Amino acid sequence: MSTFDSVNWMLVFVVVWAVIFGYAVVSRLLRLKGKPGGLVEPAMSSFLFDESHASARSHKSPFTRLGGGMRCMHVSITLDSVMIRPHFPFSLASEGSDLVHEIPIKKITDVRIDPNAPAFGVTLVFERDQGAGKVDLDLKRPADFIATIGELKKSLNHTTEPRSPNLGGSS
Repeated sequence: MSTFDSVNWMLVFVVVWAVIFGYAVVSRLLRLKGKPGGLVEPAMSSFLFDESHASARSHKSPFTRLGGGMRCMHVSITLDSVMIRPHFPFSLASEGSDLVHEIPIKKITDVRIDPNAPAFGVTLVFERDQGAGKVDLDLKRPADFIATIGELKKSLNHTTEPRSPNLGGSS
């Protein structure tokens, strides 16, 4: 094989991989524009809870139950939502794993420490358009995560309860 042939094959190899990587990055950024893990993230100052390098597993399908993100997930809580998303470059391959979520606090139905999930300590159950969703999380601070959601749910319930009319007669 001549030197010219080996240089050409190396160039073809580099160009093909550059095109594949470029396509993956651009398509991922376009899919996630406006979604958690996409182009725009909330300011760190708005986080009530924030943990990097967590693990997560979705219960959407048998495939997603087998997989998950191990120590490559970012879990955050703001005043109105829980955001679960993988770090880059894992975000490029997370489309089928159901690991990108922005869950409104009012849609969370249950959050608990699950002794039946030894690798994942916290189970988060929530409502979504396709029915109930369930995600297992392995966090360094599970008690803080659960307490923060509990406080937000409590404050949300206090603000949405109807006020009773003033029956005292004084005005």
